[in-house]
Amino acid sequence: MAAYSAYTDQELLSMLRYEDRRAFDELYERHRQVVYNQTFKKLHDPDLSKDITQDVFIYCGITVGPII
Repeated sequence: MAAYSAYTDQELLSMLRYEDRRAFDELYERHRQVVYNQTFKKLHDPDLSKDITQDVFIYCGITVGPII
């Protein structure tokens, strides 16, 4: 199997529907900093920005497919 970094986001989302935890991890690593930066830019609170970033990915995991 290819490294998860070789998959597109769309492919990773499809894999996530089948509870592929590594697909979720790859999506998280790709996008967590962007989500954090956007929330921090608006809120100017690093702790709240981290919490919201985590909540965004938890919500995505629940919405797309169970990961836990």
